Amino acid sequence: MSFAQTIEKNNKNRLIVKFKSSIGVEYRIPKSDKKFNYEELDNINKKNRIQSIILSGNKKKKDTYILNFESNQDIDHLIKQYKNSNLFEYVEPDFIGIGGGKKAELQYTLVHDLIKIQH
Repeated sequence: MSFAQTIEKNNKNRLIVKFKSSIGVEYRIPKSDKKFNYEELDNINKKNRIQSIILSGNKKKKDTYILNFESNQDIDHLIKQYKNSNLFEYVEPDFIGIGGGKKAELQYTLVHDLIKIQH
């Protein structure tokens, strides 16, 4: 059985960012689909033509977001800009993954034996 995933490339218009825990929640919640409540960050977003901000990850903490940009960007340059703001625990590309490996089927006897062990 194989459950491999191969990472081929990343989206050229998306980043995943996670705010540092020291950044107050009042700054982490977007005011609109293109702005946070933090002027420095909003300036970076505007400069890079952000299209949307989407909450991702832990919905209660509201600390991880996908940043979508209007067009393809130099992702390495974007990562540097957002990291240099010192607001984020991490800033990374949104990788595109594809499945790999072989399809496998469990035999009935194996599943039946596992059920016996659990009871």
